[in-house]
Amino acid sequence: MNRKKIALKSSLIGLGSQALLLLFTFFLRKLFVQNIGIEYLGVISTFTQMIGALGLSELGIQTAIVYKLYKPVVDGDVNKICMIMSAFRRIYHIIFCVIMSLGMMLIPFLDGFITGVEYDKVYLVLIWIIMTISSASTYLFSYNNALFYADQKQYVIVSATAAINLLIILINCCCTVWFSSPTVYVSIQLLGNIINCAVIMRLRRKYYPWLVKAKTEKSLYRGIFDSTKDVFVGRMANYVFNSTDNIVISSFISTALVGVVGNYVTVIVAIKSVVAAIIGPIQNLSGNFLVTNTGEKREHYLKLYTFCNYLVMHVLMIPTAMLLGEFVRVFYGKQFELNGRVLTLLVVDMYLALAQGSVGQLLDADGHFGEQKKFYIISSIANIAISVLGAIFIGIEGVIIGTITGNLICWIMRSYYAYKLVIGNAKGLREYFIDNVIYAVLFVFSFYMCNYFSVYVFKWDDNPITFCIKGFIFVLIILLFDFVIWGSTNRGKYVASIIRAFFN
Repeated sequence: MNRKKIALKSSLIGLGSQALLLLFTFFLRKLFVQNIGIEYLGVISTFTQMIGALGLSELGIQTAIVYKLYKPVVDGDVNKICMIMSAFRRIYHIIFCVIMSLGMMLIPFLDGFITGVEYDKVYLVLIWIIMTISSASTYLFSYNNALFYADQKQYVIVSATAAINLLIILINCCCTVWFSSPTVYVSIQLLGNIINCAVIMRLRRKYYPWLVKAKTEKSLYRGIFDSTKDVFVGRMANYVFNSTDNIVISSFISTALVGVVGNYVTVIVAIKSVVAAIIGPIQNLSGNFLVTNTGEKREHYLKLYTFCNYLVMHVLMIPTAMLLGEFVRVFYGKQFELNGRVLTLLVVDMYLALAQGSVGQLLDADGHFGEQKKFYIISSIANIAISVLGAIFIGIEGVIIGTITGNLICWIMRSYYAYKLVIGNAKGLREYFIDNVIYAVLFVFSFYMCNYFSVYVFKWDDNPITFCIKGFIFVLIILLFDFVIWGSTNRGKYVASIIRAFFN
């Protein structure tokens, strides 16, 4: 199977699995709110992002390891692969101990992150310990993922993980109704992580039986350290962009509000996951492609990659933007609905986060970790400063504006570095920005076009049936819009040819 078909196969499997998980996750969240309460949903959401901060001790090692595996995988250098994976295993076992230690040290300070919610301290600590163990345990075996990704067999991991996650969600749905306990809820998630780790280990033995422990040269550890110390800044920036909002809202506004905002963010994160599932396999294709191609071919590749990213975003984001408010009203109730300003800012933030995916993944695939430190630091500082000040003086809108600012800075500088370092032609950046402005204008135009249908045509009551019908119609409208705009262009024909080749 050639590279394009492998990438498309991984994308389709990722799309199907994420769609199923998305549906059942929403249902589980609704049951949680009804049977346990929005307050504990806010507590668990806050703890999730705090544990995400502990995960920064990973330092981006997997990103660096996958990059180092590209060439030996292409060359079939089994000995080199075994050495890299052995080093990876040892490092990840150390990280498990670090996360567990940091998690236990934070127990006395948990009260400072939870505001506006009545809770039992012992209950709170128990939830925190279970969630910490659940997060840390993944590092015992997840190092095996790296080889699947470098070898473009991520669809194996995606399929297995999706099946396990779906089973755990179904079990959690039943237990949430029967026990109405947040401790039972997080305990089942821990069970799911343990099962997932065991399955990944079994798959690794099946697909790579030759992978054994090997003595690792000290120079390899030094190389990994040099790469990961640069990736660390990117990991921290990624955490700041995606994981500090809940902590800021909980600390400066209200923990209960974290649960309310989380109803919207859950949808947005799900859409990001679907886009990542579809577009993500291209990053591993990129790593192999960049090893053997330079110059204009790289630029052409980036433009096609960005175009594919835009098409996927367009089809998924417009219906999401149109139906996000209605989704919360239908599935959770009007009392959990936020105002239109917050909704608009969340959509803008989602667009900026997803639009920069192609340049970001290209930089990672080509190993430019150190050069990204400057703009990661700038965007992180801007995000934190504006989010905290915004929370104090404006409220939740100010927190989201901080994230938007960080994402915008990151996107601009990522694009510059991608053209300067990966393509080697900074002058071509102007044309790339023009393309993205066109994409953004078309996105806004199609949004208002769908909004016209929503206001003047779909004058239906809010209920699950009309919600699904409107979502389906919006997807058809966007597909037709993209076909009319791009169907006759070279980029559109190229994407169509890949899809036809796959099904043929």
